[in-house]
Amino acid sequence: MGVLVDALKTIRLWQIGVLVTVLAGAAGAIYGGYALVGGSGSTGASANQQLIPVVFGNVVNQVSTSGSLVFANRATLTFGTQGTVGVVLVTEGQEVKEGQPLASLDAAAVASLEKAVAQARVNLRNAEDALAKTKVPYTPDDVAKAQSQVDSAKTSLSNAAIDLKLAQKDWDAKVKAARDALATATEGYQRVYARWLGIAITEAEANRAPDVLLSSWGVDLGALFNPNRRFTGLRGEFPPDDPATPWSEPLVYVWLTLYPGEIAPTCADGIVPSRGFCVMKEMDDAWDPYQKAQDNLDTVETQAKKAIASAESALARAKDSLATAGKVLVDLQAAPDPLDVALKEAELVSARVALDQATQRREGATLMAPMTGIVSLVNVSAGQAVNANTTIVEVVDPTVVEVNGVVDEVDVLFVRVGAKADVTMDALRGQVLHGTVSSIASAAQTQQGVVSYPIRIHLQAPAGVQLQEGLSATATIVIQEENNVLRVPLQALYGTFDKPTVKVMNSGRVEERSVVLGNSDDYWVAVRQGLAEGEQVVMEAQKATAGQLGAGQAFRQFQGQLQGGFTGGGGFRDGGQGGQRAQPTPRSGR
Repeated sequence: MGVLVDALKTIRLWQIGVLVTVLAGAAGAIYGGYALVGGSGSTGASANQQLIPVVFGNVVNQVSTSGSLVFANRATLTFGTQGTVGVVLVTEGQEVKEGQPLASLDAAAVASLEKAVAQARVNLRNAEDALAKTKVPYTPDDVAKAQSQVDSAKTSLSNAAIDLKLAQKDWDAKVKAARDALATATEGYQRVYARWLGIAITEAEANRAPDVLLSSWGVDLGALFNPNRRFTGLRGEFPPDDPATPWSEPLVYVWLTLYPGEIAPTCADGIVPSRGFCVMKEMDDAWDPYQKAQDNLDTVETQAKKAIASAESALARAKDSLATAGKVLVDLQAAPDPLDVALKEAELVSARVALDQATQRREGATLMAPMTGIVSLVNVSAGQAVNANTTIVEVVDPTVVEVNGVVDEVDVLFVRVGAKADVTMDALRGQVLHGTVSSIASAAQTQQGVVSYPIRIHLQAPAGVQLQEGLSATATIVIQEENNVLRVPLQALYGTFDKPTVKVMNSGRVEERSVVLGNSDDYWVAVRQGLAEGEQVVMEAQKATAGQLGAGQAFRQFQGQLQGGFTGGGGFRDGGQGGQRAQPTPRSGR
């Protein structure tokens, strides 16, 4: 039958039409021959015919597969971290309860994992704090403090501006006073030379000491004001001013001739005559105040510059402080940067994941049975070094059993998850176990050019029987089922594809009747219209002529294949890889 299916897949629609026409003609010829022999109004059934009552029953399409039993619920346990096995608490084949300890790492590994958990908690707390600070980097107290600093900075700036103004005014006055004092001292120093020598000294000359000036002019006070020259003018004429000398000869002449008191050019130990003058001492006495006034002015100007610079610096600092305080206040009141918030949120998520992972690794240091079942594998021993992926223990649940089979590419489209299946095993002869299809692989596997798809059938284990993994099993899967429908055998069909008929025994006579057909399996076909329960149809016996039987089979096979191919029914197909198609078994009754 598989050959017929493959052949039908390769023909085109027009070829199907030709085939239908040919088969219809053959069926019509057979039917015409039968009519000529028996007649449509013949009475009774012939020797090669048998009567089949029309009853309600089931029409089931099935496909079979074979495989072996597997325990579907299976847990392969690892520590998830490297370390040394401390203790193994179970052996292979041992029954365990859910939550029962199976194995654990040694104390050193556990301590290291606990340390990692503690550090992960600290990192999480820091990440939470950082995010909170990024979202709300200030408190009301922070804002109030920043505002207070701004106000204080404004006050300091105002005070610094006032201090600078007062300092400038104060030092301007001090400098002016020092300059006035220097001007007075300079005038007095200039006046003494004008008084005794008639020389008007310049400001540059005022910076020179008396002995320096006298030397630069070539003045010898002892010679000019020699006491022996006193009163000589009374006996001579008034001398003219010599342009070759810087001093005034007439003025010196007046002092020597007209002043009645004593004039001393220089004074020993600074002693001035009681009734007279000491010329050099007067010059020195005028020089000392000038020097002091000059030094005082320099000092006051230096102090003024320092004081003004200090006040200006204080003003600049006050401006900077106000700008800084203002920026702090603005930053506190501004919304957080979304990029900074996103970064801190990502760091928080990472810290939480790291804590979860550290906690899982710590909890995984002691393996617990994830379910009640049997230890199928113990892969390590105490003291053995393992890595994160080393299999430690494997636990299976023997109460959840599945058959792992395959179906070929022809059948896989008709198999559905949840489809019912009957399973038989050599280990349980005579018993039929019930199951359902639990999974169908989406990817095919190919072996030696044969394409098939793995499937799993969930099996209901019989009470009191402990099935073993690996037992061979054969499953018959229901791919389409109609229950409690009127049905007749396929061998009872006549007519053509588009106008099927059956032969009905009516009052002792055989009459041909048109029917509307439904789904079919390997033996039965459902009848939608044309028959009633209890009626009897005529079916050709196995000893019918070869020509009649061959044409009838071809008609029924092709009709069944068309139904299967275009309506989703089973039709005539071989079973899946590893199994044979279930043999057609007549089903009767409700």
